[in-house]
Order: sequence, then structure tokens, then C-alpha cells
Amino acid sequence: MDVKILLLQQWASCLDKEDWFPPLEKVLEGTTLEQAIWKPVDGEMNSICELVCHLLFYEKRLLMRFHGETANEPQAEDNE
Repeated sequence: MDVKILLLQQWASCLDKEDWFPPLEKVLEGTTLEQAIWKPVDGEMNSICELVCHLLFYEKRLLMRFHGETANEPQAEDNE
């Protein structure tokens, strides 16, 4: 199987297609801003917003590589 086709199938499975786990779009549906930015008092865990931003950052990088556009690929300076 073509690697690009496999990657597209896997992305669709994670984002919006029901499989053996719920898709990200369905999980986040109805989440309020207050819920998305909430963190425990100790601050040891990431918020939903931080996790989604992390996923989007790496999705953009992988998509650019997929299209062969590595010259302007975003780089993470730190984990913030």
C-alpha cells in the first residue's frame, strides 16, 4: 500500500471516523472554552487546549513534509 494513502486513512480514522476509539472531532464536540483551558491546581497536566495545539503543530509539520515543503517547516523552540 502507498504510504501516503495509509497516512491519510490513519488521519481520517483519528479525526472524524468512528473506529475502535472515538474520533477527535466527536470527543471535543460541545467542549466549552472554560473546559478546554482548565488545568489541575498542581499544573502538572496539560489542558485540552494545550494538547490540541500540540496536535495541530505536529499535524502541520507532517502535512508540509507530506507535500515536500520542508523549507518553511515550523520548529518548536520549547514545549510552550
